[in-house]
Amino acid sequence: MGIIKNQSIMFNKYEWLTRKQEALKDHISWEVSHGNEVDTDQLQEQLHIEIDNSVIYYHECFDIIKACGFADWSDHELGPITNVSEAAYIALYDFCNEELDLDELLAEALEEIEDASN
Repeated sequence: MGIIKNQSIMFNKYEWLTRKQEALKDHISWEVSHGNEVDTDQLQEQLHIEIDNSVIYYHECFDIIKACGFADWSDHELGPITNVSEAAYIALYDFCNEELDLDELLAEALEEIEDASN
């Protein structure tokens, strides 16, 4: 009889960020293709949705917290932290604020759209 090992996949915050950047660029492309303007406020709102969707399951939240090195459970600018999902949300929110420049991402995406149309 064999031993079953835990095969959990560790959360990689940089891979996650790369996927979210691509999702944001897809959002920009869709909006532009439908004649809508996009600004960083809209991207920030979309990023909040992406983060929210990432912290649905508790077992993933623990990996997110660990990967982001989140250890400060005191109140945050977004509000008090009362559960592991909120802690994971804030860990990703803070990570994005450190690593992601939405103005730069928007400019890059618009340039890619313009290059593709020429």
